[in-house]
Amino acid sequence: MSRWKFLLRCATVDMELKSANQHSVTKKLREKSKKEGCEDLRFWIPSIKNHLWWCCASCNGDYADLKDKWLSLLQHVCNIHEWASADKFHKCSHNPLLEDMHEIEWLTPGSDAHDALRGVVMNTKLLKDMHKMTLFKHTGSLQVFHGMLLKYCPKRERFSYEGMRARHQLAIMDHNENVGRQQATTEEGTLRFGLAFPKRKKQWVLKKIYVDKTFEFRKRLMEMVCDRREDSAIVLGQRYVDRPDLPTNIASSEKPEKEDAIEDFRTRFLLS
Repeated sequence: MSRWKFLLRCATVDMELKSANQHSVTKKLREKSKKEGCEDLRFWIPSIKNHLWWCCASCNGDYADLKDKWLSLLQHVCNIHEWASADKFHKCSHNPLLEDMHEIEWLTPGSDAHDALRGVVMNTKLLKDMHKMTLFKHTGSLQVFHGMLLKYCPKRERFSYEGMRARHQLAIMDHNENVGRQQATTEEGTLRFGLAFPKRKKQWVLKKIYVDKTFEFRKRLMEMVCDRREDSAIVLGQRYVDRPDLPTNIASSEKPEKEDAIEDFRTRFLLS
């Protein structure tokens, strides 16, 4: 299977379901945090969203592992990082925390805020849906490709069928050559990061800086063009792209007369 087809298949219901559940969890937590005694819960919402994402990404298709990691949240928020009540996941995966490393107030077991969180985390419907969240496929790479495709096929320009097909092929080659680039490092070997301020999040976030893109495919493509041009068996100007029988428009019925459409509109307007 080509990487292009694989990227298209990444847009699956599994990631849509995970995103929907993440949004649902966030919405429920925000509602709970507005109640008296649950105000401290609102500071945990961004971390809980990240935890749900991590659970899905690290479970390797194992529902039991996913569920245990998700339920471990109820222990972590109370500053409890080891327990024996789970089947597979018995301690947090993070490094030991120092007192000055945690700015959010820990929740107290049995408090109103903790009970409200428990109701969201152990929601029966959510736990049932997690069976469908174990594959963890997301559309990040596909969205990156679509953004890069606009450089080759801007929507404000009109292209012929042959031109549009060639531009898509160039975009695919560009993407395939540079997908999966490694994170850049400094001369000392330290990973490089940059700071960005997304409008939606309204806070500074770290973003990885990747190594520069390469465009070797252009050189190989030009070499192939030169070799093809020197081939005496190929006639200059000969068409090699089969043009499909494309409809003139998407209408599935014959265009009506304008006068009849106006009269029909007036009739419906009067009847309404």
